[in-house]
Amino acid sequence: MRTRTIAMVMTAVAAALLAGCGDGMRGTGDAATADEGSAAPSGTGDVDPSEPETSTADSALLGGEATDAADAALVRGGPDVNGRVAAGEYAHHQTLAGVEIHWANDAELLWMALVAPVAGYLAVGFDPVDRKVGANYIIGYVEDGEAVIRDHVGTRGNLQAHDPIVGGTDDILQSAGTETDGVTTLEFVIPLDTGDASDRPLSPGETYELQVAYQSNRDDLVSWHSRHGVGEIALDPVP
Repeated sequence: MRTRTIAMVMTAVAAALLAGCGDGMRGTGDAATADEGSAAPSGTGDVDPSEPETSTADSALLGGEATDAADAALVRGGPDVNGRVAAGEYAHHQTLAGVEIHWANDAELLWMALVAPVAGYLAVGFDPVDRKVGANYIIGYVEDGEAVIRDHVGTRGNLQAHDPIVGGTDDILQSAGTETDGVTTLEFVIPLDTGDASDRPLSPGETYELQVAYQSNRDDLVSWHSRHGVGEIALDPVP
C-alpha cells in the first residue's frame, strides 16, 4: 500500500513539472529588429522557432530530410546543395542576427544557405501571419557529420511544429549541412509554392518578412535560441 501511495505521489509531481514546462515555453513575442539577447538557461525548452509540439522522440520519427532521386532532379541548375557555400554561388546574401543568409530563386524554387559560427541549430522562417503563426520554418543542425533539416510551421503564439504533425507535408526537396571549425552551414531547396495548406506561398518579385534564429551549442530542436532576428527577403522577379 505504501509503495502504491509513493508511486501515485511521484506521478502527480511529474505531471506538475511537465505542465510547468509547457507554460514556460510560450515565449515573449517578436522583436521588430535583431535580438541581441543572451543564451537561454541550459535545459530550458524553446519555441521560437525551434520548439515542436511533440517530444524529441516523436520528431526523430518524423524526419523529412531524405531526398530521393526524383526530387534531386528537380533542383538541378541552381546552387550546388552540398553544405558548402562558394564565392558567388548565390545571387544574394545578407547577414541578420549573426547569420549569413544566401539565396537565389527562379519561377518555382528557392535555394538558401544559412551560415553561422555555432555548433547548434540554425532556423529561418518565411512570411508569418502573426508573430510566428503561419510562417514556413526550415530548421536543422549537424551532429556527427549528419545533417538533420526539417520543414516546420508556426502554429499558435510562439509555437511551431513539424508539418506532418499538423496534417501537412515536409516539402524540402534537397538539403545538406556541414559543421567545420565551429561553423555550421545548412543548405536547402524548397518550392516557392508547395501546395501544402501549412505553407504560405511565395512569389517571385515579392518581398517577405524573414526570421532567423540559432542555438549556440545544442544539437536539438527544442532548446531556447541563443539569438534571433527579424528582417526581409526580396525574391528575384521572373524574367
